[in-house]
Amino acid sequence: MLLSKSSKTFIFLILVIISSISQFFYYVEHINSGYFWAWMIFFTILLYTTTRRSKDIFDPTFLFSLFYITFSLSVFNLISTNFQNSQFINTTYFYSDNLEALCGTASYLGFIGYISFIYGYEIQKNENCSEFSELILETHKQISPLILIFIIYIFLAISLLNFTQNVFLFAHGNPLIYMKNIALRYHEFAKQGTTLGYNFAYAATFLAQFLYLRNSKKRYLLLFLAILIFATLLKASTGRVTNTIIFPMTFLITYYYKIRGEREVNNKKYLGLIFLFAILAITFYFLRVASSIIACGNDFNISTVKIFIKHFAVYTFAKGNTPNIAILMKIIDSWGIDIGYSLGKTMFQWILSPFPSSIRLLVTPVSTVIKQKWYLHIQGGALPPTAVGEMYANFGMIGPLVGMLFWGFVMGKIHAYIKRRRRLIGYIIYANILLGFIVIFPKVETHNLSLFPFIVYFLPYIFIRFLTLASITSKSKKSFSESKYFQNQR
Repeated sequence: MLLSKSSKTFIFLILVIISSISQFFYYVEHINSGYFWAWMIFFTILLYTTTRRSKDIFDPTFLFSLFYITFSLSVFNLISTNFQNSQFINTTYFYSDNLEALCGTASYLGFIGYISFIYGYEIQKNENCSEFSELILETHKQISPLILIFIIYIFLAISLLNFTQNVFLFAHGNPLIYMKNIALRYHEFAKQGTTLGYNFAYAATFLAQFLYLRNSKKRYLLLFLAILIFATLLKASTGRVTNTIIFPMTFLITYYYKIRGEREVNNKKYLGLIFLFAILAITFYFLRVASSIIACGNDFNISTVKIFIKHFAVYTFAKGNTPNIAILMKIIDSWGIDIGYSLGKTMFQWILSPFPSSIRLLVTPVSTVIKQKWYLHIQGGALPPTAVGEMYANFGMIGPLVGMLFWGFVMGKIHAYIKRRRRLIGYIIYANILLGFIVIFPKVETHNLSLFPFIVYFLPYIFIRFLTLASITSKSKKSFSESKYFQNQR
């Protein structure tokens, strides 16, 4: 069913008003509303994903909605354990002695944040572009195949050299041992070594996919798949589970938009692949846990597998793999008193990422402030505040409504722009933003929005276009000179 802009606004305002009044009475009566709002989030997601008009499963809202379900699951897990199993609650102080009420407020803000993001995306007018349009792939005169292939092999050589260097540096030249010890990777690179050269393999993967999609030759397909496997192994060797899964999925998304622009496809097949990637993520996470066990000198056997399965909920909800409701509760309870609201400063800290640390540190991410102020005693790095938590840290109770509405609107504009341009380079950058930020936004913060795709994919693309133009210009000048020479000879 198609709704007008005014109808969407009316429904959104009614939801905000009714939910706010409901939460007020819950809070006054000190009733635990956590379960109620968690179920509200779940059923709202179910209603939206099954009734929305878009057939695009990779637009900014669909996968975002699917992952947002983990917000509800995290609330259920926290309440079912009576708040006893969270180190983020048991090892710090709270000004409020009513954890149930705090959890209810956190869940309520989670609901407001979700409907605000969806409304921010849906309220936009149709940007005069069809949902699926045929991609525009640059011609041979714009991107030379010879230059493209040459750059691909140069990039592969650089990345392979970097990988070989790391294997000899940390595993005495044995790649199997190097891959086996991924749990140690963070500590190893803190002392020496680099993965800077790996970025060339990631760029080469995109260039190889472009080469295949433009020519559709079997040898180009095999080249692309070989490079994709190699680059994914490089990602896996860094020990980062999320990034490893995201990388091949970005190329699935670009292929999806290429095919959808030409013909109808079965979305169920792609949803099945998404589910498969989720299973792979769990498997890879298990292997990383196994690597940690082996690195500590312990035996890895069937009992280890049983322990992992038994404590799967702990690994899922207490290790930062889903929205951390306990930290969100701490932000609601203490941020305004201990730190003070940031008034939007942290929402654009990601723009400073390419600059030196002296400039980047002018604005400290919320996750870092949380770690330094309240959780220095807990081992590990910065602690993601959840998207709703960051919005609260900036603007208080109104933050989740205003902040999430803003980001829903911005992501809708980006998606519409990419669809209008219809370029593969645009879709690969969008796919990275989608998987690296939008989908996991419920559990992270805006600091996760990275300029990495622009550097890794866009700069080589522009460089190759420049080389192609320079080559054509050089040939034209040479042809003109030769023509003029023969005329003079006559």
